[in-house]
Amino acid sequence: MPGPAAGLGRRTTKTADTVAECEQPKERGSIRRVHPLSATNVSTTTAYVCLTDSSGMGQVISEYETGGLVRHTTYGSYVDEPLSLHVKAGVNAGSTYWYHLDRQYNVIGLTNSAGAVVERYAYTAYGARRVLDPNGVTERSYSALGNARGHQGLWHDDESGLIYNRARYRSSALGRWMGRDKLGYVDGWSLYLYVGSEPLTFVDPSGEASRHLERRRNKRIRERRRQTRERRDYSRDLGNRHRWPTNETGREFCGYVCRHKKTGKISHTTTSGRPHVGSCSPNKAPCPKCTKAVSIWHTHPQPDSDGDGVIDFAPEDFSQADKDFASNSGLPITVNTPGGKNLEYNPRALFGGGLRGI
Repeated sequence: MPGPAAGLGRRTTKTADTVAECEQPKERGSIRRVHPLSATNVSTTTAYVCLTDSSGMGQVISEYETGGLVRHTTYGSYVDEPLSLHVKAGVNAGSTYWYHLDRQYNVIGLTNSAGAVVERYAYTAYGARRVLDPNGVTERSYSALGNARGHQGLWHDDESGLIYNRARYRSSALGRWMGRDKLGYVDGWSLYLYVGSEPLTFVDPSGEASRHLERRRNKRIRERRRQTRERRDYSRDLGNRHRWPTNETGREFCGYVCRHKKTGKISHTTTSGRPHVGSCSPNKAPCPKCTKAVSIWHTHPQPDSDGDGVIDFAPEDFSQADKDFASNSGLPITVNTPGGKNLEYNPRALFGGGLRGI
């Protein structure tokens, strides 16, 4: 079996035994592989289409056989964090299955769109995979759904029984790499030692350097919290800045808080409207190109916004229309009230009804 091939260019096609060429770090494209099917004594040519994530490591996103799409996989924020498996051909064509992972990113089960378990998986410490029926009792010789993701979210090669970590293959039976570390002794005293013999604490998606599982997870959590604090502070300042023109004109001001996809820089859009005439719509001021909306901000004017002596709405809280707009968009929404309160409603919050002061 050949080792990982280097130099796969963009949109090129090569012949290989595994997904090595496809997921090789810093490359993208598609490859072809001959996969023997012992049950029918025939072979099928499979083409893998990969994308490179932000870390420079490839992810298999699609598999083609005889010119047609067979499976498509979506991923989360981590390079080996599969989220869903879309089957496009065969007995289960048209079905979508959802991955369930443990703290090590091990795929422990697949559920269908109805939430029912269709396949379970169990592992040894070094990743030897057992495919089980939905009850977790009867062992299967292979995945009935064609799922190749397993230990730490990595690709399992059925023919060899090895696990593919991009730069190298490793043996779950030996708990060792099958090839030398090309970077030298950066990961310990042995060139074949897998994650310092601590597979429950470390991961090595690249095959070149191990990462502490909790440190990586904690770093990601800290970054999310930092971005949340930054977004809330920015939204509060926007509301405070627009409070007085809101009270003077009787108009609501609103818009999106946007984050640049590459630099992470925060910006915002602004529009306005009268609350008793359909309110202010952030959709009139969408986020510019290369940015994405991370929240909605708006202000409330005085309760008698049109001066007719009739209280138009409760200004010190979110209206139901505010909450519905946030729920439909899936984004948190903030409001600055005439009384100077800054509130946030997050439709995705699990506890506390999603309402909090900022």
